Amino acid sequence: MLSKNNIDTIDINILISVVNMKLRNDYRSLETLCSSFEIDQQCLITRLAKEGYVYDEEHKHFYHPEK
Repeated sequence: MLSKNNIDTIDINILISVVNMKLRNDYRSLETLCSSFEIDQQCLITRLAKEGYVYDEEHKHFYHPEK
């Protein structure tokens, strides 16, 4: 589902849903999630930031401040 090859092309709604679900259920940090899927953490953050999402490290999730 998640891979370094599809971060830029996957639908943003699917991407945010999968990332937040994985962070909530399976991973203690964004770093471990990215490592597990061999995804560059900064690329993921940048992709989500382009759509207005911000990472909340305290609550371990991405959110959109305007939604």
